[in-house]
Amino acid sequence: MDEYLTSSVIHWYEDLEDRLLEFLRFFPFVDPNTGVSSPRLAGIITETCNILDSLLREASEPLSTIGSKRIKRDELDITHFAALYAKNLHLPSTKQASVNESNVESPSCPGRTR
Repeated sequence: MDEYLTSSVIHWYEDLEDRLLEFLRFFPFVDPNTGVSSPRLAGIITETCNILDSLLREASEPLSTIGSKRIKRDELDITHFAALYAKNLHLPSTKQASVNESNVESPSCPGRTR
């Protein structure tokens, strides 16, 4: 990743972090707020998927082996990234939030709905 792209991703992440913190000022992450639906939160989550896709795709080899399949970098999706990186990033042991929006597939996270 070149310096410009790296700087852009960091700036994008910092902006998302600020937007999430602002959202959480009004809707703290507590049980009574788990049913909250918000276009603002949906946008933050979608943009976060875009950043993760960009970073994990860049970190991936041009040809990755997942199970018995060889998959080109441009054909990887979020499920492939999970297979490649979840264990090293300790993702199975992290907490997650479930967001109920619509059943429209997210273009930035193929196979996932938003």
